[in-house]
Amino acid sequence: MSRRRFARSAARRGPVRQARDDESPPSYDINAGNRLAITARFASGTIEVRRRGGQRFTLQDSGQLRLRDKLVTRAGAQLTLLLPGHQWVVLRGAARLLSIPRRGASSGKVHIALLRGVIRARGNQRGGGVTIHQGRRRVHTASGEMRLRLRAGGALAVSSIDATVDVSGPHAPRVVSAGSGLVLDQRPGFAHALLSAPTSLRPVVFRGPRAPRLRWKTVASARRYRVLVGRDADFFQIVERADITSTSYTPRLSGLSGKFYWKVIALGEAKRGAPSKIYGFRIEKNDD
Repeated sequence: MSRRRFARSAARRGPVRQARDDESPPSYDINAGNRLAITARFASGTIEVRRRGGQRFTLQDSGQLRLRDKLVTRAGAQLTLLLPGHQWVVLRGAARLLSIPRRGASSGKVHIALLRGVIRARGNQRGGGVTIHQGRRRVHTASGEMRLRLRAGGALAVSSIDATVDVSGPHAPRVVSAGSGLVLDQRPGFAHALLSAPTSLRPVVFRGPRAPRLRWKTVASARRYRVLVGRDADFFQIVERADITSTSYTPRLSGLSGKFYWKVIALGEAKRGAPSKIYGFRIEKNDD
């Protein structure tokens, strides 16, 4: 790069500010340029931004981000993206910005590709939500909070979850290891996942060609269990109701063909729409 071009580039970036040890963590408003309604914060270390064409810089040098930027945390740094509608994403590792709400939007969908590391995300039920991509896999939280880790082999491990979550992709998700959360993989012909919630079970949507087998560990009392099925994420009809008196139940979806969405909800007997207190819930592969 020539001296003249370097001087113009430095003038656009502005002076490099060195933070003192006694100062609060730096915060960058990255609305400038592309008007992304998002703020980046980090407490220590370095956040490196990589762009196509080989351009690289750190967030100490510039406060502007663009879509498709690759964000890489260095030296134990943690990047927090504050989004409209009380949504946020915390990154440790490497990710790429795919879609961010514009300035002034009270809600909107956030799409981030997780390349490696861990992401914590909180969505917004009012038309928003955070979607984490890994290849053709994706996990979406419309409300509440989730924590995802990219494991070896490309599996998305959700180690903690308190959210309405939509798991989707080219095939139904499958659990690759057990734990206190969801561990997801996409393989043909499977509908398999594990969910543990400490106090209540929120709706979970599974997209796939097979009906799941349902198992649970502890139920406070006999509860009514509903399995809802529909052709899109917005319309569901009740297929079966069952009282939870045993530890296993497989819904009979006779007469249905094609690719459907299964939405499994635990309901109290009296309170319609309220979650029941199921402490452990498993959806397994159905070979029948």
